[in-house]
Amino acid sequence: MGKALGLLPSWYWPDGVQRYLAAPRVAIYELTVNRWARRYGDDTALIRGDESATFSELDATCQSVATACGARFPESPPRVALALTSGVEFAPLFLGLLRANATLLLLDGPDEAALAEFGAGLVISDMAGVPGEAPGPWLEQGGSPAGRPAAMADAARPAIAFPGRDGLAWHSQVSLMSAAMAFAAFLSLEPKDRLVAIRPPGSWEAVIALLAPLQAGAPAAACEPADDEEIAHLLRNERPGFAWVDAGRAAAMLDRDTPVASALRDSRTNVFVTTHGPYPRHLRRALRHRLRAHVLTVYGFAECGAIAASHPTWYLDDAAGIPMVGVDVLALDPATGQPSELPWSVLSYAGIGAKTQAVATNRRTGLADGSTGTDQWYVTGAHGILDANGMLFLQP
Repeated sequence: MGKALGLLPSWYWPDGVQRYLAAPRVAIYELTVNRWARRYGDDTALIRGDESATFSELDATCQSVATACGARFPESPPRVALALTSGVEFAPLFLGLLRANATLLLLDGPDEAALAEFGAGLVISDMAGVPGEAPGPWLEQGGSPAGRPAAMADAARPAIAFPGRDGLAWHSQVSLMSAAMAFAAFLSLEPKDRLVAIRPPGSWEAVIALLAPLQAGAPAAACEPADDEEIAHLLRNERPGFAWVDAGRAAAMLDRDTPVASALRDSRTNVFVTTHGPYPRHLRRALRHRLRAHVLTVYGFAECGAIAASHPTWYLDDAAGIPMVGVDVLALDPATGQPSELPWSVLSYAGIGAKTQAVATNRRTGLADGSTGTDQWYVTGAHGILDANGMLFLQP
């Protein structure tokens, strides 16, 4: 069992995994596409079933989207809502619009309140219940229009919004990339270790699963989460190291042997389940028995990414997991919401705060006005205990 500096002496930490890392103040597009297109343009960037795109092809499509966006909105970058069901269409549109310095709202389902709060100048949608322009024409330019995309804006500005628990959660490119880099480091992702999020492309989980491999120069796997046959084909073809589902799909796979469940069982893929509270032990064991694979939990939110997760090398069925790379799980005084003066080791329970670079810019609580991002944290509203082994247990 590995140990890490800065943790309690008895805490477990996986060998070879960084405890902390910091995302650079560099645009997502540069980190995930452009630099790899310059160096290894013929390497595979995106995979969907039997189809794939190289970094050079992805770069060209993204540049075309960015230039078209600039030509249509010459005065200033637009506010664009993306409501897409296909990960293959989402990836170049998301990355290309970021290249154009657009401000984005990412939807994983119809959400009138989020759209009203965001105030989109453009909606690109193929999602039922969300009227907007079809994504196809944006991706079928047939070559870049005249002109070039503008210089990339400050990666630290709020640029990407997700519907959160209390209105929109606004991420900068730095905070979102921090969440993706942390997840990649936590799993020690290698190019051969595919990470497939069987979630709507606009969900925070799917965005992390897209960015985590791309920032390392590895292929990202895309799918259409509503198409079980396509997902099953992708799983059998690619045999990913990890698949990521929500609690609803996990319950469906327990209720009946779906094509996705059968493919996961055949490929022996580790399965992550997103949880916002305690995940019952009996459900985890039943799902593990059905899939014949590790069933791991990710405790996290759109506001801050993953806070804690099971690690494939060591986990307990009752626990949410160990703290994510780069996350300090703070014990908060339930009465004040401020960090407790007492350590976890002497507490029977406490409020849970997440101190991490990945917290959305408008969801940070600080010690005082003017405190920096590294001095701030996200208040989850949950309670639990971090035990002597570094395992986070959530209270119902």
